[in-house]
Amino acid sequence: MTHKSFALFTTLVVALCSQAAEQTVVIGENAVVAEPDQVHFSKYEDSATIQVLKGPEPLPSKAIKSVRAVIGKSDYSHHFNIKKSSSGPATITLSPKEGTAQSGTFTLVISTKQGDALVAIDMPLDQIPGTLDDKAKKEGKTVEELKAEMGLSHEGKRETTTVRMPKTQYVGSLFSLQMPTIPGRDFTWKFDDQVVLQGVDKNWLKIVIEKAGEHRIDMEMRENGAVITTWSGVLTAINYPDMRLQVRQGNSLPLRGARGYTSYQWTVDGKNSGDEMDFKHTFKEPGEHTVQCVSRGPISGDPGEFFVQTWKVTVKARA
Repeated sequence: MTHKSFALFTTLVVALCSQAAEQTVVIGENAVVAEPDQVHFSKYEDSATIQVLKGPEPLPSKAIKSVRAVIGKSDYSHHFNIKKSSSGPATITLSPKEGTAQSGTFTLVISTKQGDALVAIDMPLDQIPGTLDDKAKKEGKTVEELKAEMGLSHEGKRETTTVRMPKTQYVGSLFSLQMPTIPGRDFTWKFDDQVVLQGVDKNWLKIVIEKAGEHRIDMEMRENGAVITTWSGVLTAINYPDMRLQVRQGNSLPLRGARGYTSYQWTVDGKNSGDEMDFKHTFKEPGEHTVQCVSRGPISGDPGEFFVQTWKVTVKARA
C-alpha cells in the first residue's frame, strides 16, 4: 500500500483563476534563487551585486542565459546598467542608468540553464531632488497617488489570502498548496526560511516532507513588481506511530515492508540489514531493539514520497 498525499485546501478572498500544476520541489536541490532577492535604488550611484545559486551552491557564470528587467511582459532593461560575470561564480551587478532610469518597481529575471531566479527591484530614486515631484506635477497627481500607482506605497493594490492548514502531515507524504492567481504574477515560496520555488506563475507548491517537527512556509505574490499579497503558516509534520512486537531470543522475526514501492532499506538498531520487501532477523541478545523500514519509489503517486515503518521489538531471554 502507498500512503496518500495530504492536499491542502485554500480559500482566497478575491476571485482568481487557478493555474496548472508545477513540478514537485526537492528542498535545497532544484531551486534556482538569487541572493539578495530584493534591491532598492534611491539614487543613480546605488548598485547591487546579486549572486545566483542552486540550493546552497553558486552557479557558474556560464549557466546564465539572459538577464532582463521587466514590468509584466514589457522589457525595461534600458533603465538599468546590467553586468553579468564572465567567469567564476554567477553574479549580476545592477544599477540605475542615469538619463533613462525612471522611478518604479520592476522584476529582474535571471534566466539560467537550470531555471529562472527573480529579484524584486524597488527604484523610487527618492534621493534625486525633484524626481517624484516633477513626475507628479506633469501627470497632475499628488506624490502619494503616484507612489501608489508605482507600487511604492502600501496604499496600492492588495489582496487577502486565507489558508486552512491541516492539523498534521505525515513524514514522507506530499504537501501540496495551490494559490489561485491570474497569469503573469511572480511567486516566491520559502520553506523553513529557504527559497524552494520562485518564478512567474509558480503558484503551486509541492514538497515531500523529510522530517518531523514544525515547518514554516512563506509565500509572496507580486504583480508588475509590486507585492499583491503575502502569507505565512506553520506545518506540523509527524511520524507514523511505532508498532510493538515481542519475540523470544534466538527466534526468527519475519517482517514485510509496505506494498506498492520499488525499493526498501531495513535497519536494525541503526545498522543496515536488508533491501528486500520481505525481511527476517534473529536477535541474539534480549532487550529492547528498533527495526525500521524505509520504502521508496512508489508505484503510484508522487515519485518523491516515501513511507517509514518502525517496530519497537522486545526480545525476551530464552526460557
